[in-house]
Amino acid sequence: MGSRFNPAVAQRLPVGQVVSQNQGSIELDAAGNIYASNFGWRMVRITPDGATVKDVVNVPVVTCPAGQSGGVAPGFRGMVFDPKDDLVVTGYCLDNIYIFQ
Repeated sequence: MGSRFNPAVAQRLPVGQVVSQNQGSIELDAAGNIYASNFGWRMVRITPDGATVKDVVNVPVVTCPAGQSGGVAPGFRGMVFDPKDDLVVTGYCLDNIYIFQ
């Protein structure tokens, strides 16, 4: 398997739990870094070997506006990389789109 994390093999990352309440929002960049969010306020980047975690964003926890679903703001949901390798993320709670360069 080498030093790179192999997504085809079920295994626990050596960094342990990295995003509390993660509900499955995940994306890989061209370098093999794993991006995951907790569908709320935190998003992390995990190195290809699974050994290092760095916050991409970790905003203060606030509830969604009255009448808006999503739990806590901004409510990070879908993630994708654009042609410039910027991370584009939807914010379900606030109905926003975020671009992380």
